[in-house]
Amino acid sequence: MYQKTINIGGKDRVINFGLKAVSQIVDYEDWGFATLAKKLQNNPFVTTPVVIYFGAKNGAEANGITVDFTINDVYNWIDEKGLSNKDVIEVLQLFSESITSYVADLQGEGEAQEVKSEAKKK
Repeated sequence: MYQKTINIGGKDRVINFGLKAVSQIVDYEDWGFATLAKKLQNNPFVTTPVVIYFGAKNGAEANGITVDFTINDVYNWIDEKGLSNKDVIEVLQLFSESITSYVADLQGEGEAQEVKSEAKKK
């Protein structure tokens, strides 16, 4: 699972990039994969808060914790920490690993490919 705990907004928060969070990020304002990839590269000022918001929201919900923040709060937290803060960068790396894994699975390069290979051996 793609999960990390960071201290942001004055609390330790679980950031979780399960399928639900990834799908919410990709669907945010109808971005889709291609637009998200461009925005991650060209406009981290928009994408970084969105990625952290949905990761933290999913992390809270998965752990039965009330979501007590908004996306605007996340913008403020990042303003306080800075875009180049270690925690912010590590969360973006975690998201990248997560989405890469899901895309690989869709393309048959992940576990699905391993299953196909095992089936061929039999």
